[in-house]
Amino acid sequence: MTGGDRPGSDRAGHGRRLTLTPISFDIVVALGQLPDGLRLSPLAHAIGSPVSSVQAALRILVSARLAERVDATPPHYRLNRASPALDHLLGLSLVQPEPAHVVAILLRASPAVTFAVVDGGGFVAGVVHGVPGGADPPDGLLSGALDTIRASRDDVPPVELVEHEELARLLAVSVGLRSRIRDAIVLKGRLPTARTKRIVPEEAGARQPVR
Repeated sequence: MTGGDRPGSDRAGHGRRLTLTPISFDIVVALGQLPDGLRLSPLAHAIGSPVSSVQAALRILVSARLAERVDATPPHYRLNRASPALDHLLGLSLVQPEPAHVVAILLRASPAVTFAVVDGGGFVAGVVHGVPGGADPPDGLLSGALDTIRASRDDVPPVELVEHEELARLLAVSVGLRSRIRDAIVLKGRLPTARTKRIVPEEAGARQPVR
């Protein structure tokens, strides 16, 4: 090895080219909602990609020190907050892909979201505020990510974030909302149930949660 060479460099002394796939960007979006990280299988579910493809993309992100593998029990992955490129990568991951695609990942990944559906009119999600998250509460991370997308794109579908208990109440009294939820695609969770009135599956159009 000559004096100008270093590990990870080619013969001209240039760093190896970093190649990121669409799945890599999806991983960054999801892990941006989870400062403590996520295990491989739940991460693959959150972004809707095969485990093997997510694992391959993670290897690239880890080798580039944009993400890190935490050897806990069980092991999980998180973004490398010490990387000087991380904020730029997060911003690009949020605004480069189609907004509807990114919003769906955000809703599935965010611990603040208990239930989410999508239809031709946009997204509806039940959220819980005050979920523990240290300096980065999950509801704040979700709102910040959505604001970033809206500030950069003019084709963002409507996203209705409703407090979980309020959404359950509205489902109990609004025929229109129940009809919309019945016909929508469930992205995450179970249908919220009002404490004062049980919403049976036939009435509310409840579907099995995505696993």
